[in-house]
Amino acid sequence: EEKAKLEAMVQSLEENLTKKIENEKVLKQELKKIEELQRTLNRELANKKQLEEEKAEIVKKVLQLQNLIKDKESNEIKNLEEIDGLNKEKAQLETILKEKEEQLRLYQEKENRVIQEQKAKENLSKAFSLTDVKFKRGSGHLTEESKVRLDKTAQTIKEYSKFNFRYAIHGHTDNQGQETFNIKLSAKRAEAVKEYLVSKGVPADILQTKGVGSAEPIADNNTPEGRSKNRRVEFIILK
Repeated sequence: EEKAKLEAMVQSLEENLTKKIENEKVLKQELKKIEELQRTLNRELANKKQLEEEKAEIVKKVLQLQNLIKDKESNEIKNLEEIDGLNKEKAQLETILKEKEEQLRLYQEKENRVIQEQKAKENLSKAFSLTDVKFKRGSGHLTEESKVRLDKTAQTIKEYSKFNFRYAIHGHTDNQGQETFNIKLSAKRAEAVKEYLVSKGVPADILQTKGVGSAEPIADNNTPEGRSKNRRVEFIILK
């Protein structure tokens, strides 16, 4: 009996370790996406810096012109055409300055948006990694435990609705049985997850489903534990 308990404990530890490794793989994939976003952000920051330098140069010229105009007016320069020309140049520079300021404002908004989207994807990926969806054997019926997990996932998706993300739900099976049946079953399971999320307030038009069957295993189909891991549903952020 003690041996059986120890073996059960070892098996549980192995399953937990395997799940942790799988979660780390998902997080590494998201990390690559985050690094790409960071490179994009760095390019935007470089453009922003250039605009700020151009803005500073224009401000400097405007001040110089203002001082020059004051000097000429104070010296009672009678050449009104010269003063008018300087005023026009000043007006042109001020117009350019406003355009640069607007460009900087747009860059700042874009920069903030990228940062917010990056954080949103991190939180969504974390939520998806914890959504371990299970079904009753050989069917597309969700277990009660899976429904509880999907409740949290639905809430997270709704929290980040302002980013207009779209999601793919992929159903997977083990390699037992005919592949034609497996593809239909995996599609049915992915659709069941979509229907449940929609029932919890997630818009149907941001969710798409696909049945993959047994084509993309993440564990060994020769063991019961491996087959259990392969019977899964994955969430993918499309945008």
